[in-house]
Amino acid sequence: MDRVQLKTTVNSAKWNGASKTWMVQKTTEGGEQNCEHFNAIMCCTGANQCRKMPLGEQLSMFKGEVLHSSDYQNNNHFAGKKVLVVGIGESAADIVSEISTVAAVTTAWSRRSVVYAARYPDFNLTQPEHDEAAVLKTSQDHCKVTDFLEYLTTTRIGNFGGVWQYGLLRQVIWRVAGSDKSNPQFVELSRASLEATNGHGARVFFQADQAVWVTKNSRMLREIVKGKVNYVVSPSLKAVGPNTIEFKDGKQLEVDIVMCCTGYQQDFNWLKEDIGLSTTVFSWRDLAPRKG
Repeated sequence: MDRVQLKTTVNSAKWNGASKTWMVQKTTEGGEQNCEHFNAIMCCTGANQCRKMPLGEQLSMFKGEVLHSSDYQNNNHFAGKKVLVVGIGESAADIVSEISTVAAVTTAWSRRSVVYAARYPDFNLTQPEHDEAAVLKTSQDHCKVTDFLEYLTTTRIGNFGGVWQYGLLRQVIWRVAGSDKSNPQFVELSRASLEATNGHGARVFFQADQAVWVTKNSRMLREIVKGKVNYVVSPSLKAVGPNTIEFKDGKQLEVDIVMCCTGYQQDFNWLKEDIGLSTTVFSWRDLAPRKG
């Protein structure tokens, strides 16, 4: 452990052309600052540190709370509130589902429709009221359909057919499942998936969920069909007031809290050299940047 320095902040890393080393400025937990020289540095800082808040200035007039998904601990804070959740990815689907059980009004907003993929499609058919979060905490040995689908899509067997065949099969499944009115959750899953992949050109139609964003979480669908979650698809905001938000399509909401489930962005502001390090594309080459 003598080579490991914990509770230390790297303030900057700058290339020294004379010594051909990196000068790394650091600050310890006690406030002590020092500089060390290294022949190479490796960036292993992860991608989930700097919050991405794309609405930014658009919410400047809003007087309620603006939170990020990284602030979320439990749903207690949202009891009796009117909440707008921005985003429709994995964390958004989980947070929306939990908030909707205590909030006065819960609305989920996404700029475009997404394809939903149930974690446990067999349960969606036989036990529509199942809670994915609860199943995740228990043994999954009995989820044979899920195991099969994971095997089908992650091994060579998934390459036997072309992408268009895979997509066309999806289109058929969504239409068949969407006609089963006895299972509202599957109907909503199919409706959203068809909306996301139809009317956007032949490529999106035939590639289906290979061409659009997929949320592998159907918890929110259960709350939508129960009427506990309002789902808004609109490309942008039109106006923001002290306690109101209006979408481009004219729909207006009264809002107490905006919860941004908008992910994270990489930030290498401590790196004081332009070495071509990508902040948008993950690559093993970016782990060990080289100078010169």
